[in-house]
Amino acid sequence: MKRVIGLILLALGVMMLVLAPLLRFYVLPSAAKTPVDQYTESTSNVVFEQLLDPTLVAAGDSDPYKRGVEATQFVYVRGDVPAAEQPEAQSQDLAIFDYFQRVNDNATGELITAGTARYAFDRVSSELVDCCGASVDDEPVNMTGSILPVKFPFNVEKGEYQVFNTSLKAGTPFQFQGEEEKFGINTYVFKNEVPPTNVGTLEVPTSAVPGEDKDAEGNTVLDEMYSVVSTYWIEPVTGQIVAGESTENTTYDLDGEQKLVKAIYTGTNGTQEGADDIAALAGLVTMIGSTLPLVLLVLGLVLLVIGLLLLRGGNKDAGTGASNEDMVLAGTSGSSGTATQVLDDASKKPDSTT
Repeated sequence: MKRVIGLILLALGVMMLVLAPLLRFYVLPSAAKTPVDQYTESTSNVVFEQLLDPTLVAAGDSDPYKRGVEATQFVYVRGDVPAAEQPEAQSQDLAIFDYFQRVNDNATGELITAGTARYAFDRVSSELVDCCGASVDDEPVNMTGSILPVKFPFNVEKGEYQVFNTSLKAGTPFQFQGEEEKFGINTYVFKNEVPPTNVGTLEVPTSAVPGEDKDAEGNTVLDEMYSVVSTYWIEPVTGQIVAGESTENTTYDLDGEQKLVKAIYTGTNGTQEGADDIAALAGLVTMIGSTLPLVLLVLGLVLLVIGLLLLRGGNKDAGTGASNEDMVLAGTSGSSGTATQVLDDASKKPDSTT
């Protein structure tokens, strides 16, 4: 019986020892990837400290701004599955995401701004690739050298990442700042600061430019200058953005002098519900990649040792039984021989009565 139990435990132990590395090195790499069919909707709260009103500019108002405007940014991200199934994308294990965002005034529902982007990226590292129609506002853009702005890579490192910025159409450095708890989960904090940078131009009537003659004729080309300070709170196992905060400042300058403010606003996002979903995903990845393999490894070794001990003990018991039986048989054989010899000797003695 001990031998049977030992064999069973031995088999179970070997199976667990085989399964542990399979989970870590095969199942996890297959599971820890961004889905190609992902679809998400999210919102951010936006407050415009100052917002340029084109109608007031056209009217020549000396103060052409709205102030304290509360708005909501809606972000939609959809995975393009047919594009991801094309040979070019499959050969590099890419996902293709279409990104759309719009900002609406909470009070009036008026559209303030909107934009689109298309990203092709590595499903594990989130590194962007010049492939599959990558673009910003339908304009082709080579995004190579940056990572996806809506998700960091799996197993985030404490360093610097070049995160793609749709306004600059280029990567900008996000530096690791430390660890911080956000919505009850541990996060890595990354921060980015972009100094005023020329991102385009705007041609307006010269008479509408502050400081210029109101009777001036013709148009003036202004430089659009963009700056931003952003902070992301990242869940380090999955690379998901738990929360974010950005303060952007866009102005129109002439010869290095600010003439108009396009917008100054702060946007914030992140919810407890979203953080709970991210924490659950991180827990699943950790369980597959670390917890289960370790448990299986330890349990497999324990069962292996117990099984071997039972088999060894079973063999000893079998050997001991055989030796005792041999001794009994030998003893019995010896006794029979002795009795026979005694009888023979007795028959050979003369009868004492004769």
